[in-house]
Amino acid sequence: MGNYELFLAVGDSDYKAGITKEMFDAVSSQLAPQMSEGYKVTYFGHFIQQGYQTYLWKLSFVDGKDEFAARMTMNVDKVSGILIT
Repeated sequence: MGNYELFLAVGDSDYKAGITKEMFDAVSSQLAPQMSEGYKVTYFGHFIQQGYQTYLWKLSFVDGKDEFAARMTMNVDKVSGILIT
């Protein structure tokens, strides 16, 4: 975690414009401590919505605390959005 430039490299122009360094750092600082202790990613599946391919995962942590849902939307071969809730 923590590589903003690499995180943006996979995205389309709207994705790159919509995620500031501050936003990235805020999410990274929240998730990095739990992830460093260990985590598991469970793939839930994918679907098409408004012409975009959307993928869903569950992010669980070894510490047993709150889990997160991750949603990534693809625009052909580029990421057009990521939402972690």
